[in-house]
Amino acid sequence: MKEYSDHFGPRPGWLFLTGEPSNIQGIVRRLGHTSSDPRAHSTFLIVGNVAKAKWTKLKPTASEAEIAEALRFLADDRKG
Repeated sequence: MKEYSDHFGPRPGWLFLTGEPSNIQGIVRRLGHTSSDPRAHSTFLIVGNVAKAKWTKLKPTASEAEIAEALRFLADDRKG
């Protein structure tokens, strides 16, 4: 994993995790990845409000306005 991680030159705060394949597959499915090919993934930022169990995905190219709108949605007390 260290060699793989080093290939990408991760910045501080990035984590590369590994574990039992069945655990990893469960996590990956819960994040919305359905391909069996681990290299076939889209790049999204997943942001959430843990206390309210609300999550959304943002494109890494999202504008400040799009990010602000997503954060307002996550902070909103209403469901949905």
